[in-house]
Amino acid sequence: QTGLADLVPAARRTKAFSHLSMSSAGGRAAGSLLVGIATYLINIRDFDLVDAYRVMFGVYAGLNFLTAMIYAGLSPAIETGPGSATALANPLRTKSRGRIARISALFGLDSFAGGMMFDTFVAFWLFTKFGVNEGVIGGAFVATQLVNVVSLWLAPHVARRVGLLNTFVWTQVVSNLTLIAFAFAPTAPVAIGLWVLRGLFDEMDVPTRQSYSMAIVPPEERAAMAGANNLGRSIGRVPASTVTGALWSGALTPAPWLVGAALKLTYNAAIYLMFRGLKPPEEEAGHE
Repeated sequence: QTGLADLVPAARRTKAFSHLSMSSAGGRAAGSLLVGIATYLINIRDFDLVDAYRVMFGVYAGLNFLTAMIYAGLSPAIETGPGSATALANPLRTKSRGRIARISALFGLDSFAGGMMFDTFVAFWLFTKFGVNEGVIGGAFVATQLVNVVSLWLAPHVARRVGLLNTFVWTQVVSNLTLIAFAFAPTAPVAIGLWVLRGLFDEMDVPTRQSYSMAIVPPEERAAMAGANNLGRSIGRVPASTVTGALWSGALTPAPWLVGAALKLTYNAAIYLMFRGLKPPEEEAGHE
């Protein structure tokens, strides 16, 4: 995040984060298609279920090793700005520590709520509640990822018109209302349709919140902001799956979707009220 913010001018920062997120979403879509490997091995090659998934885990591990090798080959030239010298800065000792702590805590709440809705849980819900098979579920996930790419592409264009904060708050409000509708969907086609529709809004906040968080601190504090944000999101996600499991321990209920949506709406309201008066420099300049 810091490297991108250092390498591009403010006017192109959100688009750069959008392209980063689009490549990630495209990769996830391709990964969802690879689920078909297990189906092929089981149904066509007569593999045992466990052996087929061993192959899947092998592919997963190989792709991650490849990613590590690509990262290892990156040049230090990507860290050209003043933020690169403070990569180990303590966020609690920066001038923007209050701002960093507040937004990181809110991102942690958002991540906790999002962690209650892992694709694994969505697949379990569709399979258990509606009897949808893994091929249809995989196809639904691919469609959702492709719609996510559209969402990510639209994000900088929307932000240019309504602002970064408005974009990542209000698109998430629509996404969360769609999630509530998904929880009460009466049939599998309606549920899948709502989940894919949610994907049109769900990822629009990713490049905009990243761009916003880099814009509201000085360049030398970007590394601290990025580190604190990612730490907050990582910590928030840790207990989320346990909470979903606990809510489903007695019976399959829409409770995880409703609790997750309520927490996300709380996050939306809190971050808007706390930061609505704080505009990135490029947006301030646009009003002068």
